[in-house]
Amino acid sequence: PLTYGEQAVNLPFDVGGSENVNAIKRACAKVIDELNCQREVAKSENNGEKVALYTLSIREIQAGQMRGVQAATWQY
Repeated sequence: PLTYGEQAVNLPFDVGGSENVNAIKRACAKVIDELNCQREVAKSENNGEKVALYTLSIREIQAGQMRGVQAATWQY
C-alpha cells in the first residue's frame, strides 16, 4: 500500500513515465510522510495550532511538487 505522502502526491500517476517526475514525487512524499508523523503527535497532544501548521506545510509541499512536475515536463 501507498504511504500517506505517496497518496498525497499521487505517486502512481506519471503519464510519461519520467524518472525526473518520479524523483520529485518520491522526495516530496518522504517529506510529507515525516510532517504527517509529527502532525499525528501534535494531534495526540491536542495542539490544534501545531496540527494546523503541519497541515498547511503538507499542502505547500503538494503545491511545490505540482510546480516541480510542471517544470520537469515543460515542453517549450
